[in-house]
Amino acid sequence: MLREAEIGQKIKKHGVLTYQDALIFVNKLPYGRNQSTTITCVIEEKRGTCSTKHAFLAALAEENELPVKLMFGYYLMNNQNTPAIGNTLEGYGLPFILEGHCYLKIQGQIIDVTFPDSIKTELGFDIIDEQEISPFELYQKPFNHKEKLKAWLKDNPGYPEQDLGKLWKIRESCIKAAADHYLK
Repeated sequence: MLREAEIGQKIKKHGVLTYQDALIFVNKLPYGRNQSTTITCVIEEKRGTCSTKHAFLAALAEENELPVKLMFGYYLMNNQNTPAIGNTLEGYGLPFILEGHCYLKIQGQIIDVTFPDSIKTELGFDIIDEQEISPFELYQKPFNHKEKLKAWLKDNPGYPEQDLGKLWKIRESCIKAAADHYLK
């Protein structure tokens, strides 16, 4: 049973009583960008991304003293592991783009509730770097991601697009394409 603390109270209003119920409830929420980056925005806006969904669940776990870690991993997003972005990448002449993804680790097991009706225990792509982050530091994710992308570009001078600003805009187009696909 979830504690009656701040986050637990908000989700209990939806009939969610256990952490397993919370995983299922959040997973069923549509994929989509949130207007807010507060911890409870997924409940308030009834949607979320990998970042906001998993940050909410990590904060709920922390509130309930459960051994859940919020992870931020980098991978090469392409048409094979994210088909919804294939046309976007192709339009810019890129084979892939460095992307960051948030997910949970519970006793070393990956849990990914990003897309509705699919609680995954495998990511479907290779993580090339990962770190544990605090759910309450989610606002730092774009900065950290840009810094990682900047370093990655320096290490990969043959990548077709070397302008960080342009690459970030392409990435945003990819994320929008993925959101549009899952909101259909």
